[in-house]
Amino acid sequence: MKPALVVIDLQEWFRDDHPGSFWEPLLTNTARALKEMRQREVPVVHVVTRYRRDRSDWPAAWQHLEEMWCLEGTPGVEIMAPVRPIEDEPVVVKTRFSGFFETDLERTLSALDVDTLLLAGYSSDVCVRMTAMDAYNRGYCLYLLRDCVHGDREETASSIEYLRWLTNTHIVSLEEAVDVVGGRL
Repeated sequence: MKPALVVIDLQEWFRDDHPGSFWEPLLTNTARALKEMRQREVPVVHVVTRYRRDRSDWPAAWQHLEEMWCLEGTPGVEIMAPVRPIEDEPVVVKTRFSGFFETDLERTLSALDVDTLLLAGYSSDVCVRMTAMDAYNRGYCLYLLRDCVHGDREETASSIEYLRWLTNTHIVSLEEAVDVVGGRL
């Protein structure tokens, strides 16, 4: 097994637009996951949403909007302080819900010789789910860190169960993920 931790959309816009008490434990747990994986030399890849001001990369469904979320040059595109990348950690920019759609994510993971993804981020019912589905379709083994994801539109537990059922995603705690990386599970 050659894992990588993939952290999705932990950006200021999402916290500003979707406030809630879940952010503190989500960020604390994800920061712990980053620390644990970095200590074990597990590659980390950050996936973020960012749209151009000229609308050239906006989805057709959203072209009618006056403004787009995570617009380049705004504070909302910034990765939140507790989970920011460190030197040499790749940041993949996406403009759709999946981290794989027209991005460098697959090429980045291939260069790291990764076959297993540990997924964390926001939101479990949209971008984490879509990225997991595309990862499954590309043949990656999937582990979802249940204490490092949250969703708003659908009960987080339902979204997690959906991924477990449909893609055989392993649902693990942060502690279990550390055991997986250490070859103990």
